[in-house]
Order: sequence, then C-alpha cells, then structure tokens
Amino acid sequence: MAVFLFLEIHDLPVVALLQQLRKTFKGHPSNSPIHITIRGPYLKMPDRIDIGNLWDAIRAHGILVNRVAHFELNDRRVIYLRATSDVIRELWHKPDYPIHAFGFNPHITLYEGPVKRAADVERFLRVERLEFLCTELSLRFRDTEQGDFLTTATANPGSPQDSNSVLMSRYRWKDGIEHRAFRLVKEWAQ
Repeated sequence: MAVFLFLEIHDLPVVALLQQLRKTFKGHPSNSPIHITIRGPYLKMPDRIDIGNLWDAIRAHGILVNRVAHFELNDRRVIYLRATSDVIRELWHKPDYPIHAFGFNPHITLYEGPVKRAADVERFLRVERLEFLCTELSLRFRDTEQGDFLTTATANPGSPQDSNSVLMSRYRWKDGIEHRAFRLVKEWAQ
C-alpha cells in the first residue's frame, strides 16, 4: 500500500475544464481528481500530520496554477501546469523525489504519453496560456491500492459570489479551448 496526501482543487470552472482537457488528450475520462501531490508515499496511513498554520496560509492565499512544463518518465513525457503558493514548499514531503535531486515541482498533471503527442499538447497549452487562482481546496489522503480518499481539511476562503467579473479575474483561458483541443487530437488520427 502507498498513501499520498493530495491538495485537491474544487473550483468548479477549473475542475470542469481540466477534466475535459484530460479526457480529450487521453481519449477517456481520468479517474484521478484534479490535485497536487504534496506528500508521500507513506507505507500506511499516517496517524497525524500537523499542518494547522500552513493550512491557514493556503486558505488565505489560494494556489496559483499556470505555466506549462514537462518531465520525462521512462519513454513517456508528462505535461503539467505548475502550482505555486507561499506555503506549498513547507508542506512538501516526497521522499521518492527529494528536492535536492529533482527540484521543487508542485504541479497538476494534464497528460502523460508518447513524447511526440506530449510535445503537441505542451505547445497547445503554451499558446492557450491557462491561469487560475484556486481557492476551493481540500487535503485528502489517497490509498493507491484502494483508491479511497479521506478528507482531512477543506478550504473555501470566501469564494466569490457568481459574478462573472470576479470569476474572470480568478480563472483565465480563451473561449473555445475545448474545441481546439479536440481538433489537435483529431490531427493525431490522420
């Protein structure tokens, strides 16, 4: 068993867009939530992780998600959006990927696949210039064998009322992105 601590995103416009992009790029829905893995793996469920003050800081400032990048994983490439916050580094503990060897790289994975297609996805996302300030968050443990989640904390630090001007200042992407992603995937089939 391997247990990880996820910082899960719940901002509905962001989740809907990223889940749709994942589905388009992969050809099927992802069973993984939109998240940033911030701790793990643990061999068993930790008894306690003290993050009280750090959680307050995340709730106060949210998580900025932007900047497309990639890393190589065997013969595949992983495309992701970087996630930044003043406090993620303090929460970070990934012994299989120590910062001194792999750097500090909080992210949301959007695609994993062959290098050629991944390069197309990365180019596409760079042109699209996605940017989100996510404030609806939860911390959840996930057991990779069971797929179970246990919510440990949630945050919604004063989500805006449904005002388009406020939402547009928190979430930026170009209209029609889903259609353009679909056209890109259609080109792969030709």
